[in-house]
Amino acid sequence: MLTIKQLRDDREAAIRRLAKKGVDAAPVIAEIEKLDDRRKAIQHELDECLATQNQAAKQIGALMGQGRRDEAEAKKAEVASLKERSNALNAVFKEVSDALQAAIVALPNFPADIVPEGKTAEDNLVVKLVESYTQLPENPLPHWELARKYDIIDFDLGVKLTGAGFPVYKGKDIELYGPEDGLTNISYGQFIMLQTWQQRMRQDFFEALDNFLSIIWKDGSFSIREDGDPAWFRNVEPIVKTVMFWYYLGSMNFIQAKFSRVFSSGGNEAPLDIFDTQQRIVDEMASGDVTKKEQVKQSLLYDALYTLEVAIEKEEKKKQDM
Repeated sequence: MLTIKQLRDDREAAIRRLAKKGVDAAPVIAEIEKLDDRRKAIQHELDECLATQNQAAKQIGALMGQGRRDEAEAKKAEVASLKERSNALNAVFKEVSDALQAAIVALPNFPADIVPEGKTAEDNLVVKLVESYTQLPENPLPHWELARKYDIIDFDLGVKLTGAGFPVYKGKDIELYGPEDGLTNISYGQFIMLQTWQQRMRQDFFEALDNFLSIIWKDGSFSIREDGDPAWFRNVEPIVKTVMFWYYLGSMNFIQAKFSRVFSSGGNEAPLDIFDTQQRIVDEMASGDVTKKEQVKQSLLYDALYTLEVAIEKEEKKKQDM
């Protein structure tokens, strides 16, 4: 999914690149910019309203303590009015944000620079021909159906055990417990290790994959421990490990869309050392306090990403106001 930053940083380039796919993006981008500006204006007004509301609420107790009951009652009425206003602004903010999201997802991703203009398969550019490649059978099954067919995952048992979206992964003589749908219960520390091992797959795919899977699939019960036992996966069939990896990639697509600012690279190359980059982020989130770094890593991934998303948005707003 495209990000607002990509569209606003170079509007003309975005229009030109999407034109390769036969998309007239100009009116959509104009609408996105309009909605984004409105969303930011509402957010600014909402922040000011909440700040005034909090300040007024704090004054009520002091006024009551001083015996200035009439002034305290007036402040209570002011706070009630501000609450109504903030609730109304929240509703409008959600409406505008939903409209903005709908407009963004209506645009396809940018094609690569080497992609020629065209509307049919005949216009495609042949980059490479492979002599032998895997032919999928007719009506290939999605990964969740493959998991059931090969008895790899027991979704029903996971629900019975936890009452939530924990799948139980099955193998020879072992049962592995994985994360909730969307990776909603993994820690930021686990996420750092997942990113690191995913990068190392470029050097030694299968060894890195075993270490990768051991981070969030545990024997006995799921936990947020960053360490894992890759030995569990040495004898697991490749198709089982492939399905588990696809599950993670599908969850990451959802996460990247949800926290688009955090995962927007602005067209830059990926960092050479993801572990080092993530450690720098941990340091910033802990404000340089060594004692808080472990707390940051043990926090839930979604909490950490939300904090980063808000910080990036505030920084963007500050730059625009300058």
